[in-house]
This record gives sequence, structure tokens and C-alpha cells, in this order.
Amino acid sequence: MDTGKNNLAEKCFLEEIKFNPTYIPAYQRLGKLYAISKRFLESEKYLLKLLEIDPNNINTHNNVGLVLIELKNTKQAEDCFLKAIELMPTNYISYFNLGVLYLNTNRNIEAEAITIQTLKINQNCRDAYIILGCIYDRLGRIKLQKNALKK
Repeated sequence: MDTGKNNLAEKCFLEEIKFNPTYIPAYQRLGKLYAISKRFLESEKYLLKLLEIDPNNINTHNNVGLVLIELKNTKQAEDCFLKAIELMPTNYISYFNLGVLYLNTNRNIEAEAITIQTLKINQNCRDAYIILGCIYDRLGRIKLQKNALKK
């Protein structure tokens, strides 16, 4: 990652926010830049500010959830994904993120149900089949695991 370009981008985004404190794209870009740079606390700060400005943005709820996972705050991450689902029940990405969170916190039965819901919304989500295969492996459902991984 080019640190010089990142520093320049960061400076530009901060200037945009200073000039227009409600300029949504600057918060989005700054949150993403910090997350990519593994500066998760800073990413969280700007993404949460973005939610204050635009509380119904499902992508931001998902992104905050992903950052919170990195910060080991799984309960708040879960709340973010659930809020995104509440705002748009047909967004498979929110279900997928929640399913991965459940899998990574050993909530396998919940992970299974949410991942199946992901696939009901978007049967072409190949990563969901991989997650489902992992869940079935943990649950000892070998035949189902093989079927999921075939897709």
C-alpha cells in the first residue's frame, strides 16, 4: 500500500469534512481508508459519525459491523448487521456478514439459519456455500457439507 498516496488521500478527506461536515462520501472514503490501513479505531470513529448523518445506510451498518469484528466487539457488530437487515430485509450481504459472525463465535445453529437465509435471497452467493460447508463440518453433517461445497 502506497503510504504517501494514503497520507494525501487522508488529508484530502479530512479537509473535505472540515469544509462540509455532512459530506457523506468523505466519511465513507475515510472510514474505508482507515479500515484498509488497519486503523480500526479511526475507521470506527468516522463510520459512526457517518451513521449519525445517514442512519439508514445499510452499507455503513455493515461496514461498522466489520470494523467492530476487528476490534473484537462482536455484540455491537451483531447489532449493526441486525440493524442493516431490519432496514433492508432483502440485502443478502447483511445476512452473510451475520452468518460469518455467528460461525466465528461458535453459534453454529444460528449461523446455519442465517446462511440459509442468505442463499434464499441470493442463491449465487458462492461464499455462503463455503460458510455453510464449514458449519455442516462443525455440526458433523458430512453429507450436507459435501452438497454445500459442490455448489
